[in-house]
Amino acid sequence: MASETGTIRDPLHWLAHAPASPVHGQTVRLTDTLTGDSNALWKVEAGSESLVLKMFLDAGQARGRRQYNAQTLAWRADLAPEPLVFDRYPEGLARQVLVYRWCPGCPVDVRDPAHREALAQSLGRLHRLAPTPDTRLSPHPVNAEYQWNLIEGSLRRLERWRLEQPRDELNAALAAVMQEASRQLPASVTGLEGSVPAAVVHGELYAEHCLMHDGRVRMVDWELAGIGDPARECAHVMLHMLRNLTADDCQAWQDRYLAEAGQAGLAPRVELYARLLPLEGLLNLALFLTRRQPTAEAGADRVGPLLRVAFRECMSDVNRALKLNLSDENLNQLACMYERRLTQETPMVAEGG
Repeated sequence: MASETGTIRDPLHWLAHAPASPVHGQTVRLTDTLTGDSNALWKVEAGSESLVLKMFLDAGQARGRRQYNAQTLAWRADLAPEPLVFDRYPEGLARQVLVYRWCPGCPVDVRDPAHREALAQSLGRLHRLAPTPDTRLSPHPVNAEYQWNLIEGSLRRLERWRLEQPRDELNAALAAVMQEASRQLPASVTGLEGSVPAAVVHGELYAEHCLMHDGRVRMVDWELAGIGDPARECAHVMLHMLRNLTADDCQAWQDRYLAEAGQAGLAPRVELYARLLPLEGLLNLALFLTRRQPTAEAGADRVGPLLRVAFRECMSDVNRALKLNLSDENLNQLACMYERRLTQETPMVAEGG
């Protein structure tokens, strides 16, 4: 955990004195802190215990209960650190808190074959878990049809904006993406709908949320967990965690995951999400163009280059997924055009206009 300065007195006081605390009455010593946009974490020692206290800074009632329920289910399968208590109304604190045992380990390094093997095993085991009645629904799409409906809405908003813009290479490329997506994907979504039951999913699986220790991957940060499509989570891992591996290594990892998950019909759904997820990411970035001065307040000189890189990456993924046959030079040019359009000083058409 990276150390940051923060207010620590109240959470530590709660741990030491609140009746709901698992170390009530003990001396608590802070060892590390981490503050993010939606939560803050304190690593502490109390006697022989090493614990993490997580304070939810946003939507704590829903996120905290969801994390406690899903993490409990995963802990029983040795896939997560043990959650000890979730307090919805912690005395003396303004936010909900969750306490769980500290889990040793290092972030998963997918360049290491042993790490990839352990990740495939753990993810497959997670997706075999039987959901319990108190496992909250995931905020992520439950099925491909629902996700495609969201994508269609974005396609319509982008098309309205695109028709009012000059006909240039960026405009033409976005038109090609929308045309191919609308031609290729609806039939695939309809054909595979309902072919695999929903499963327990982590909901936000990145390398920093996967700890490798003693040959096993355990997962942390379960606040977006719930019930979802396991194929979507598999495709998400391949897109975000395995993207720099060779095609053969990615295929071998997918085969190992599918064998561990043990559900017939997952493979074609993974392939479908491998096309839906990059498209969703690209549309989210393209819709920035439909707003007025999207980077002005944040600082165009800093945000613009970051969004250019993200656009280049998403456009490359969509190019491969939809077989658009754009060259690397084309992709670089489109990303530069995107950044210029995004940071220009002239007013843009408002979203939905």
